[in-house]
Amino acid sequence: MAMVFCRGCAKEIHETAQVCPHCGAPQGLSTNSNTSRNTVVLIVMAFGWTLIMWFLFLLLGGFIIGAMNPDNAGVAGQQFGRAASVPSLLLLGCVSAILTKLGKLPGTKKN
Repeated sequence: MAMVFCRGCAKEIHETAQVCPHCGAPQGLSTNSNTSRNTVVLIVMAFGWTLIMWFLFLLLGGFIIGAMNPDNAGVAGQQFGRAASVPSLLLLGCVSAILTKLGKLPGTKKN
């Protein structure tokens, strides 16, 4: 049984104690993990979700435009892709950043 000193009152306590039994001071790292979300991971997740949503938007939009214009489906799909790719990427990037910040996308939830 290893003993360590309390950070609050300096009395000896067991090394696995989360709080001091004498003074109640927390020992070790905080167990509140709501504030410990890794920023780099969140940025990568937001970027990944942006690309996934963007790809699905362009794919679905291309199919819809092609179905509405079956004679020139290829040309209509290309025109849609050229016209909608940058604005949709910017919009979906903003949506993804907001949803990531709120923890609503898979892999971005607060613990």
